[in-house]
Amino acid sequence: MTEEKAKKIHSITIITENCKGCGICVEFCPTHTLGLKKGKVVVVNPESCTGCQLCDLRCPDFAIMVDNEFAVKFMKNKPQQPEAQKDED
Repeated sequence: MTEEKAKKIHSITIITENCKGCGICVEFCPTHTLGLKKGKVVVVNPESCTGCQLCDLRCPDFAIMVDNEFAVKFMKNKPQQPEAQKDED
């Protein structure tokens, strides 16, 4: 009997303000996880990411971070956290 390993979903953070759209990351990605849209890198197939970090290592503009828990600190336009709903009486 063989057991299938649960596939890890890797966290890919793209800092769009750093991306110049050169496409190096797209070319180096062995699983075609990334693509270019309107001159910026986008994640087109997140399930296919193996976490190899070739995109992260090859990006000359430091616009991509894979499995980096501190990636949000590098973003100028940080994602907004939803506000807690307040109960009104």
